[in-house]
Amino acid sequence: MRHLAPDWSKRIDAYEDSFGHSIQRRHGSPDLARLALEHAWDEPVLVRPSAWTMPAGAFGDGSGPS
Repeated sequence: MRHLAPDWSKRIDAYEDSFGHSIQRRHGSPDLARLALEHAWDEPVLVRPSAWTMPAGAFGDGSGPS
């Protein structure tokens, strides 16, 4: 993370200092970090159908932002 996003890494270091312990890093990987920093997410997004709701304004009568 320090190599991919040094500014974010400094923010995380500051959080860790204020919390008094390290943030869990066991589940991270360079591949996930690379994907998270991409401008587009082309990977599947898995959500339980019961947890998904229609976004506010989706399929409304409006013609977009005013």
